[in-house]
Amino acid sequence: MYTNEVYPDGYHFWLNEGFATYMAGSGGYDLDWHIEKFKAYTIENPDFEISFKTLKGYVPNGLHNTEFRYVIGRLICKKVYESKRMKALFEGLKTVRTDEDL
Repeated sequence: MYTNEVYPDGYHFWLNEGFATYMAGSGGYDLDWHIEKFKAYTIENPDFEISFKTLKGYVPNGLHNTEFRYVIGRLICKKVYESKRMKALFEGLKTVRTDEDL
């Protein structure tokens, strides 16, 4: 909601949701909860391909649908913040539109 107010011309879904998850978690759960669900799913589904092109939807965990793009987007935001700080995150929200940009 907040990033759309600041960057109404659009943004990359992974980065936008990743930023929200980075700042406040998602669905009432913190990042560690989501990572554990992601980890459990990949262990139970070793043939699941993780890529920008194929990772398009929800993966159920029995209690809540964990959206992997939120988790991966959050990890991307964390890495950008650690290396380039908040200004780079805002620049990404403003300019990144496509998977290639991301």
